[in-house]
Amino acid sequence: MRILILGATGFIGRHVAAHLHSRGHAVVGVSRRRAAAFDRYPEYGWIPGDLHCDLEPEAWSRRLHAFDAVVNCAGLHREGRNAGFETVHALGPVALYRACEATGVRRIVHLTVPGDAAACRSHWLATRRYAERRLESLGLEWVVLEHPLILGEEPPALAELPAGLARVAPLSIADLCEAIEHALVDAAAARRHYRLTGRKTFVALRETGDFAELTGRPPRGALPVPLTLLYDGNCPICVFEMRRLEGLDRAKRLAYCDIATPGFDAARYGTTFEAMMGRMHAVAADGRVLVGMDAIRAAYTAVGLGWVLAPTRLPWLRALADHAYVWFAENRYAISRWLGMRCEGGCRTS
Repeated sequence: MRILILGATGFIGRHVAAHLHSRGHAVVGVSRRRAAAFDRYPEYGWIPGDLHCDLEPEAWSRRLHAFDAVVNCAGLHREGRNAGFETVHALGPVALYRACEATGVRRIVHLTVPGDAAACRSHWLATRRYAERRLESLGLEWVVLEHPLILGEEPPALAELPAGLARVAPLSIADLCEAIEHALVDAAAARRHYRLTGRKTFVALRETGDFAELTGRPPRGALPVPLTLLYDGNCPICVFEMRRLEGLDRAKRLAYCDIATPGFDAARYGTTFEAMMGRMHAVAADGRVLVGMDAIRAAYTAVGLGWVLAPTRLPWLRALADHAYVWFAENRYAISRWLGMRCEGGCRTS
């Protein structure tokens, strides 16, 4: 396919372009600075274009010769003098889509994000929703892919996103690229809105949205975070603590893996399931496995509460804290019952 990509020099767009190019598609990018884009990515074709200024279909029609599809990866995190939400998210894309309808470019893959524009009172979201509604009213083979925050080597900061989007199940950039390719080539995907989310391994929740339906497989795991906590999801007090840490983890420095999930393989961490059930384990970003109080201290440090457990590092308290933790770990089910805590699907008792 010959595919036109908007936003091809941005974080998402350049990964999408590279993926589609590697799969044998003819990739052409749109850039306000065509010469600079070609110097940086000479393996693609480039045409001049500016969503902020090219607001009529006629401005795009003459540039759409012999294209099979368009992928819109363009988006702003903040407005500037030369680009605004209303033009880049709404008026510019709509002009392009109307030109596609007039010139016979049938397949349009439009990327968007989750969120309720009214609830968030977000102009950022409202302009995106306008383009989606207009696209869905046209006689095109459109595919709308709604994705959360994308993980890669330099994802946008959470602070740059509107209120209400901070709690997401991130999708890896590799998974998004694969989903876009399926949206381009799968005839059954036309005129459908897919909600793509990554894995969220927390308690009993597994969020994959429509990704598996579109691609035929679940999303891959997200990129490593500073610390992954491996916890017993059949232990009520353990689940309670994971939820509490998640609520404290404003910087999203923790990930969670329920070792009680069927199919969990402890061998990949160089230990046994019995050892993991006996002591809490955590995996640092560099691959180090922390056990017992070391794992708990690392988790508290990640959420900014390292000072609470700092005294347990002192030689005269360390041994006491370690022994107390071992006693707790061995009696955690009984402690849960004493506290009147229950888990939803029944607790492991042996």
